[in-house]
Amino acid sequence: MAGHMESLHYYSLRKAAAILQEPEEKVLDYIRTGRLKAQFLTNIMDYIITHEDLMKFLKDKKDFGTIRRVLSHRVILVDRDLKIQDVVKLDLGRKNVQVRIATTDREVQLLIDEFLPDAVAVNLGATMRSVDPIKGAIAKAKAARRAVILYHNMIEDTFKDKAELHAHIQTLQPDAVVGIARGLAPLLDAIRKAVGVK
Repeated sequence: MAGHMESLHYYSLRKAAAILQEPEEKVLDYIRTGRLKAQFLTNIMDYIITHEDLMKFLKDKKDFGTIRRVLSHRVILVDRDLKIQDVVKLDLGRKNVQVRIATTDREVQLLIDEFLPDAVAVNLGATMRSVDPIKGAIAKAKAARRAVILYHNMIEDTFKDKAELHAHIQTLQPDAVVGIARGLAPLLDAIRKAVGVK
């Protein structure tokens, strides 16, 4: 179960506790005392909390900071280029999209669990480094139903054989592939589309 309500509309007890930043036992107490509505599913032995009920609970608690955090969009950007990092953060920040930067497979995998992104945007060159390729993180993002966007700047120069490039991209199974040779607009557009903002 994913923890971001915009895409799946429900939380497990564990994900709800992470979003509320409370221990699971305290969230369980909210459920047992009727403050937080939830349905117990015996087949998975866990509570399911709908987005609507969680938002009502947060409003009753007047926890508007968490409401803003739940409703904001999140993106992981995998790139070492500081200029690209700055432009993406600045542009998406204006659209209430939080951006976290990662440069290693491990960093991305940890952020997928902790940050609960809507999308992961990866410089295609990062998937081809001989040390610490990002392929494992991309697979984890796909398994967690997060959009994966690959982007490149003249990456064709790295692959003399276009079929080899196509095969490499196919193994990663991205949701979108964009070129940034003429600017970052295609990348920003793809991220906005993936997270559902204009």
